[in-house]
Amino acid sequence: MLCHLLKMAEGRFIMKRLMKKWVGVLLFALFAGGFLAGGQCVKAQAPSVQYSSHVQNVGWQGYAKDGATSGTVGKGYAMEAIKINLQGVSGGISYQTHLKNVGWTSWVSSGAQSGTTGQSRPVEAIRINLTGFASTVYNVYYRVHVGDYGWLGWTRNGETAGSIGCSMRMEAIQIKILKKNQYQATSKSYITRPSITVQSHIGNVGWQKAVAEGDVSGTVGQGRRIEAMTIRCSDFMGRNGIQYHAHVQNIGWQGWGNSGSVSGTTGRSLQIEAVQMKLAGDIAPVFDIYYRVHVGDIGWLGWAKNGATAGTIGGSKRIEAIQIKLVRKGDSFAAGDAAYRDLSVSYQMPLTNARCTWRSYSNWSWGNKSGQGSRVYHLGIDIIGSSDAVMATAAGTVARCGYSSANGNYVILKHNISGKDVYSFYAHLDSYNVRNGAAVAKGARIGTVGNTGSSSRGKHLHFAMMDTLWSNGKYFGYATWFSGDKVSYGGVTYYNPVYVIQNNRLP
Repeated sequence: MLCHLLKMAEGRFIMKRLMKKWVGVLLFALFAGGFLAGGQCVKAQAPSVQYSSHVQNVGWQGYAKDGATSGTVGKGYAMEAIKINLQGVSGGISYQTHLKNVGWTSWVSSGAQSGTTGQSRPVEAIRINLTGFASTVYNVYYRVHVGDYGWLGWTRNGETAGSIGCSMRMEAIQIKILKKNQYQATSKSYITRPSITVQSHIGNVGWQKAVAEGDVSGTVGQGRRIEAMTIRCSDFMGRNGIQYHAHVQNIGWQGWGNSGSVSGTTGRSLQIEAVQMKLAGDIAPVFDIYYRVHVGDIGWLGWAKNGATAGTIGGSKRIEAIQIKLVRKGDSFAAGDAAYRDLSVSYQMPLTNARCTWRSYSNWSWGNKSGQGSRVYHLGIDIIGSSDAVMATAAGTVARCGYSSANGNYVILKHNISGKDVYSFYAHLDSYNVRNGAAVAKGARIGTVGNTGSSSRGKHLHFAMMDTLWSNGKYFGYATWFSGDKVSYGGVTYYNPVYVIQNNRLP
């Protein structure tokens, strides 16, 4: 009897286990892949995400779905708005966009528009989230294509994809839904504006604290030299983002360094006199780097950019302070005056004890032509000296010499000021003693003062400086008043030679 009862209990236990097993199988079939209909197993519909982009110069595109690309690649068109739908699963999908000059919009859901149309306002970043039951079973993955950069990495479930603070447009997007047990590799999905800091080592002071972009590193008004500097800047992916080097007193140009390296010297009392900087890595095609320096006995120079020289060479002038700015390529920026001065080149008046002739003012710019009332130009100064010897204002080469009816005997010399070609012009000479292509030293005699050509006021030297070697030799004279340091006429910029000689630079 006892054996019989034990067998009956064992049978009931086995039956319960079998029932639990079949119930589990049935539930799995219903909720994880299919159900019974007409005696056959029918697979349940997989969830699907569909999305449409409003594209610059295109408008609303048709819906893409499940990882396909919406938007454009390689055309430079910005995404301006997006609509997203979730199908095949209970729950929903919500999303928000970051717009240029606006910031993050409010969250919207299930087919609503996020972004703008008709306002030419690019989408720069996006966040997407699942809601309700869908969020418990699935993950939403997405990645975006950013203008001037390319595809960023995949991210998921409300994280940011795109760019912030860089003025970089979203151009395309891919979105897909995966079960929580399915794997999708993720990586850096968004980029932010790169940060840059500069730190200066000051003579008799030491290292200052690092300052941020736009702030002044160094000192102004204290007469202290910068002896070394360290600049730090990473690109979008955290790699080296800058290269720079310094021109150091008694040394010259040092080698290029990367982010965090020391350029210059410490403990040797040597001043930095000029610097060059350029961006590196994936920020170089996106941003320009501008930088300027405060030079002892001169003050702030203009802004240099992207590897150009800022500072001075040849004059033993110390850099006292530095400023750096990052500017999105294509954005306007006021660079101001010249960023670099070559003080190794100096200029002199072409006549000994030079003084103005009958023109009693600054002998510069334009006026009314005598007796005719028409606008004409006198693009230079008329001078005489205590000697008739005409001397080269600076070292250079003879670009042209000869005779014309307007200028009489003339000589044109070619010089270089801070990397820019400049021409000095000597007219109405009695004679000249140079030939085309010859090298001349500063102060070398090139001719004799005369009264040749269109000159009715007596013996004098017409002296001018310009940026271009004009071809026709045309000359306008007889102006009655003058002002200014430079003027453009006929495609040529003429400089006040007195300004150039006194300041050793172009106006």
